[in-house]
Amino acid sequence: CIRDSCLYLRILEGEKKCFIEEIPGDTVVSSQWRSEIAVNDKQEGRIETFESRKMGITVTVKDPLEKIVYSRTHPTTSRHVFTTTAGGEYEICFQSNTSSWFNKIIYKFHIKISTGADARDL
Repeated sequence: CIRDSCLYLRILEGEKKCFIEEIPGDTVVSSQWRSEIAVNDKQEGRIETFESRKMGITVTVKDPLEKIVYSRTHPTTSRHVFTTTAGGEYEICFQSNTSSWFNKIIYKFHIKISTGADARDL
């Protein structure tokens, strides 16, 4: 869990997952995450580390006009903060920067997205 939030999802290596949220203009938005290799992969004997895969998380943010306003690769545990310029639906996407042809790894991805005053408390 990340600071009282136990939301997590499983991301297949190279897969992209997105969140869409209606956010007013001039609002602070923060996303905080932590990734780990899913337990079921460890149980199957596929013990790998993020270091061996040079794993990172690519974060992409699109504004209500679908313009990419942010795209960068971060470490497996990190956070990102931005301020909206206009109100509307923002899309925040996360994708592992690793891929393989066979034996793709499943990552457990813990996430917390906060807006407004809650975003400043992270």
